[in-house]
Amino acid sequence: DRTGITSGHFSLLIPKEFYQASGDVQDAYIQISDGNQIISTIPVAFTVLENTMVVTQTQSQVYIDTVNKLVEESQARIQTLSNNLTTIENEQKHLQAILDNINQEIDSDAFAKNNSDNHFTKSNTFDNQIIATGGLKGNVTGNADTAAKATDADHATNADNATQATKATTADYLTAGNGQTVGDLTVNGQLKVNPHQTVVYNSTTDNVSAVTMECRRTNNTVTMVLSGNASHLTQNNWIGTIPVGYRPQYDVRFPAVSAWSKIIMLKVQPNGQLMTTTIAEDSNTHGIEAYVEYETADDMPN
Repeated sequence: DRTGITSGHFSLLIPKEFYQASGDVQDAYIQISDGNQIISTIPVAFTVLENTMVVTQTQSQVYIDTVNKLVEESQARIQTLSNNLTTIENEQKHLQAILDNINQEIDSDAFAKNNSDNHFTKSNTFDNQIIATGGLKGNVTGNADTAAKATDADHATNADNATQATKATTADYLTAGNGQTVGDLTVNGQLKVNPHQTVVYNSTTDNVSAVTMECRRTNNTVTMVLSGNASHLTQNNWIGTIPVGYRPQYDVRFPAVSAWSKIIMLKVQPNGQLMTTTIAEDSNTHGIEAYVEYETADDMPN
């Protein structure tokens, strides 16, 4: 179809014989002639691609073969997919069987469960600490060195081991019906001892000779008794230091009676320093007797 022959434009339909077979065409050309005279021969090269869709107006053997081939390929793919699905289904059944066995073991109390009562019939070893927020009940055997709380120690023969303690929850109301030996005991709350708790401290003061200081603490009340002979006492003379646990909240001033019935005023300070404030005599040696009672806010001493 010479659509624009004057400008060299034309359209060409390639005969079907050229593309009956797929692949590269080995020898092809276009010949231009004018009547019986050949004006030009133009070689051409092209590749025929395999047609995956054949449409004919009448029944065609090529079309039927192509369709059959497509159907066979589809069936092969479907069969492969079916086999894969069957394999997956079998694996799923196997996994479900494993899960069913695990669930049966869990339901049969083979494992400990949260939010359920668990009964252990064999020995169990715990490398880390055991935290019992609701307390311990029954015959409890173990080491209570790090136990933070203990309520009922009536039957504990030794609080370090607490082998016969019937309960252990809080130390706020610790009671003891039997004698007990306790190592280090830390109480975060209030410790009530019936009838009272008394701790005694005895010491001979450091810088004077033969003066004994006894501090007796009952609950938060401290009673201090001084007795003996002191040498070279002067005003504002440091006598000794009261240890932590027996120190007053505020300065406490009190009199001491000397051997000559003279008054020596003493003072004990919150930092524990015990010292003289005034002296009514100048003898080098003083017999001292003093008694004072005051309140303390210190923690209970060891």
